[in-house]
Amino acid sequence: MFWQFTLYRLSGARLRVQTVLEFHNEYGHVQTVTGTRRMTWDDFIAGHPGEPTRLGIEVVRVRVTNVGRSPVSVDNIALDIGRSSRLRRGRSSVVPWSFRNIDASEPELNKPTSGPTRLEAGSTTSRVYHLWPLVEYHADRDGEIVIRGTATAAGRRPTLSRRKFAWRFTTGDESWFLDSGVTPDVRVYRELWRHSYDEMVGGIPRIMRREVVRKLEEGASKDELQAYLDEVGRSDELGRYYGVVAFDAHKAFHKCEPDPKPAGGEGEPSNDDDQD
Repeated sequence: MFWQFTLYRLSGARLRVQTVLEFHNEYGHVQTVTGTRRMTWDDFIAGHPGEPTRLGIEVVRVRVTNVGRSPVSVDNIALDIGRSSRLRRGRSSVVPWSFRNIDASEPELNKPTSGPTRLEAGSTTSRVYHLWPLVEYHADRDGEIVIRGTATAAGRRPTLSRRKFAWRFTTGDESWFLDSGVTPDVRVYRELWRHSYDEMVGGIPRIMRREVVRKLEEGASKDELQAYLDEVGRSDELGRYYGVVAFDAHKAFHKCEPDPKPAGGEGEPSNDDDQD
């Protein structure tokens, strides 16, 4: 009877879930590591020859493989964040922003999918998500967040990635890499990438990332940064959208919200060195 039950389980749908750290750097190169806990930047980059650059986007790929012998419908491919510290009832999962890169050849990157997916025996599917600001929000709120991949086969309980490879973050963490502090240009780059998903903004601010950071380093206000983006974009119609981009980029660079207008009066730069 035991063997009959075992054979029944093995003949059905079984999932294997893995979390893959992908680092999409500013040059369009993708560096990955699978089945591991968080590591240092030096250890990560040692296994990836090429020009090392810390300017990039950290994303998580939740990879799901049907290791059973029959087809299965898979849904709820997401990130498991454990049990609520308040309720301690059941597990919680979240679906962050899907990462998208229209220049990528992989369909899942240039046109992310959602909803149920049919997996034949031995086939694989995945979803790619932004890690930030999701991790930062939950770590700051709860003091700690432990992330695992999760997916659900039709008619079954959720399957989680292996506990030994869970990613643990605490309050103040800003990067998957253990020894890599996030610099202002990285924070700005994250914001510019996120805004590039808005078709009314597009990729111009992200393409001009170095100029945006340089102007912020030179002390540009939010309004001055918006004026620069308006000029580069050459479209007054998009001004209000570039205004949001300029606000978020300025906030990310300085880690505080910009003043509504310069202290010296509208249109005049402030003489207060501490304002930014």
